[in-house]
Amino acid sequence: MSIARSRHDLRALPDGPQTDGEAVASLVARARAAMQALKGAGQAELDEAVTAIAWSHCRDGAAEELAEIAVRDTRLGNAPDKVAKIRRKTFGTLRDLLRVKSTGVIEELPERGLVKYAKPVGVVAALTPSTNPASTAINKAMMAVKGGNAIIVAPSPLGWTTTARSVELMRDELQRVGRSPDLVQVLPRPVSKQATEMLMDSCDLVVVTGSTDNVRRAYRSGTPAIGVGVGNVPVIVDSSADLADAVEYAKEQHAAGKDPETAAIYGGFPEGRNPQVDELIRTVMADMMDQMQAVPTA
Repeated sequence: MSIARSRHDLRALPDGPQTDGEAVASLVARARAAMQALKGAGQAELDEAVTAIAWSHCRDGAAEELAEIAVRDTRLGNAPDKVAKIRRKTFGTLRDLLRVKSTGVIEELPERGLVKYAKPVGVVAALTPSTNPASTAINKAMMAVKGGNAIIVAPSPLGWTTTARSVELMRDELQRVGRSPDLVQVLPRPVSKQATEMLMDSCDLVVVTGSTDNVRRAYRSGTPAIGVGVGNVPVIVDSSADLADAVEYAKEQHAAGKDPETAAIYGGFPEGRNPQVDELIRTVMADMMDQMQAVPTA
């Protein structure tokens, strides 16, 4: 399944040959202009932009198209699981972001004589992995725009086509709600280490998800950086569980196309499931669905 092509084609920057430095400088200049246009936006306007970004991947056919491209190009994972991840991560991030304030006065502590203000950090450079070329890009974009920032994504070479299409979809929805599409951009192909390092040097914050090498490069860039590497999958197994059974049950559930984290939570209990954990998960999921039903999608 696929959806109509965007009118905002990001497969190239303006006409004419460009060096890596020229390409990065152009992207950063456009990002700063987009941020300037967003300056003064209130919380409702920022939340509208974030919701528009989320909708770009949740509209009919979008997640399916991105998942198919990702599996085709990276040969990692399978399309149904990637569709589920794109939707769940996008919905979950949107739910969390809409619950907090991110501009102006965000906290007052009169007993200490303190007032906390939130302001944009600037242009964000986001390094994304081939394992999640769509879901990582959109989640970082939502978080950046929530704070009034612009973001430029530097994808892995294998994931570039997926990420570029993901960015196109986000740009379309930003345009639809009257915001500059240049709040979200992607580094042009071919993505090189040199161009990525120039981008990190030129931006105000780096957020990197990926290999240990990329995380270390971000930390050495001289730009404030937040990084996360491999091995950070959260799994909850109850203390009463048989660990070997829990692992096997989680593997079986994943093979059957079910969510592996939920399978790990459920797996290995003497009677198959822990009633208290079962009830907790039902409560959390019901709350999430209620929150999402209250989010405008158009």
